[in-house]
Amino acid sequence: MKKPEEIPVIYVGEDNKLIVRGKVMFSNISEARGFKDSDENKNYSVTIKIGAEDAEKVMSAIDDLEAKIFNKAVEGLTSVQKRAVQKAPPKYRDVTDPARGESTGEVKFEFKRKELLGPPRVFNTEGALEKGKKFISKDSEVVVRVVLIPYKAGATRGVSYKLEDIRILNEVRSASKAAVSGKSDTDAFMMTVNEDDLPF
Repeated sequence: MKKPEEIPVIYVGEDNKLIVRGKVMFSNISEARGFKDSDENKNYSVTIKIGAEDAEKVMSAIDDLEAKIFNKAVEGLTSVQKRAVQKAPPKYRDVTDPARGESTGEVKFEFKRKELLGPPRVFNTEGALEKGKKFISKDSEVVVRVVLIPYKAGATRGVSYKLEDIRILNEVRSASKAAVSGKSDTDAFMMTVNEDDLPF
């Protein structure tokens, strides 16, 4: 098994697989949620952050990948049809320092998995399958494997990223989590999450 530092920050496979390494900002891996607690279109998800030193490399790789998929999607269209087609924006987003309102130079991705597919598989630091994992602590280093799925919505062509599994490379155990061992999983979870990172 490779050491964390030996695993590339991003790897694009030939079989529509993408692997990204980063630090957890938010995880929702045990109970699917809808937008603003809606009961429709529920998803499991994990949001990871890519460090500033690797952000350009990751954004460039994603831009190249999505451009190839977009170009393939518009093959066979006439020049008039091509002009009417729009490319969906990439899924990465800048990370902003909430205190200063400025970009940190880092980027973040939210990867989702539909409820009907069941929760993503989670592997621990030894590479063994974790069962009943409720959440992954903020700032834990992980590798996320996703499957790329080209889509079209009206005149827009883009790529969705289906979350497959997560391998924990280095799990952070915060002091607050240890201190609340007598409390519920939800209480412990909320004490390890920065509210600014919540996706709702």
